[in-house]
Amino acid sequence: MNQSEGYNEIVDMLNFPHKRMLDGYREDAFDKIYDSERKYIEERIWNSFGGMHGDWMLAVYMPKLKLYDGLSKLKENLKKYTVPSDASVFVAKILFDTTKDEEYVKLLIENAEKAGDDSLRATALNALAQCKESEVGFQYLQETYVNDNSGRCRAVALKGLFYHFGAILNYNDVEEYQTLLEIRRKYTSDLKVHRVELLNQLLTELGELKRNKN
Repeated sequence: MNQSEGYNEIVDMLNFPHKRMLDGYREDAFDKIYDSERKYIEERIWNSFGGMHGDWMLAVYMPKLKLYDGLSKLKENLKKYTVPSDASVFVAKILFDTTKDEEYVKLLIENAEKAGDDSLRATALNALAQCKESEVGFQYLQETYVNDNSGRCRAVALKGLFYHFGAILNYNDVEEYQTLLEIRRKYTSDLKVHRVELLNQLLTELGELKRNKN
């Protein structure tokens, strides 16, 4: 019997790490494996995820494991990762998605606060911006929009506010976000004193937009 599409994709990524570095693991690939392939695939994922020096990007599959306690392994590894780091951000986001525990949002904020450059800070903020159900994250995005010195990070915070209110439905859909270009320009400013004034206007407008959509 031929292997499933999911099997071939995951095994290909595990065997050729350079492909994973370029494309990452697709979460839905795991949902396409056959039951007869589960034991082998889960064993490969479990062993490759490993300890703190394993392939942390495999965290996308860990909550889906049935033969191993992937959730406990994620929590165990998270304690070992350096803060800030891509691994800490990635795993904390997955744990929030799975558990909705604000503890992991607070860790994303810690990663953002301790980041030594805009790139890593923006990575943490992007993860935080997608924690739509988090009130803690929502408050931090507002603070970042007003107070952050980095235009890049303020732009991520603004996008997160749009997402929180449902102005965009798919955070990673570039074309959808482009449809909001005019309103984004309206609320983009290099002057902090101006952003303080804009924030209340922004929240009011997004709230109205959300009500109209409902």
